[in-house]
Amino acid sequence: MYFGPSHESRMLQAADVATYFLNRSKTIAEKDPRSADAVRKIVHFIDQITVVDYVWAPR
Repeated sequence: MYFGPSHESRMLQAADVATYFLNRSKTIAEKDPRSADAVRKIVHFIDQITVVDYVWAPR
């Protein structure tokens, strides 16, 4: 695991963006159909290169 400033690593920035959209797609009900469509398209591309995805939900 690596913790560091994301402005120093493009791969870390990419991981942050992928994490944001995967989490958003699983936890937010989009109200605007344009937003829902955009998130769905982005997640589709991320899913093509993702081995495992998981959203931690502590009880």
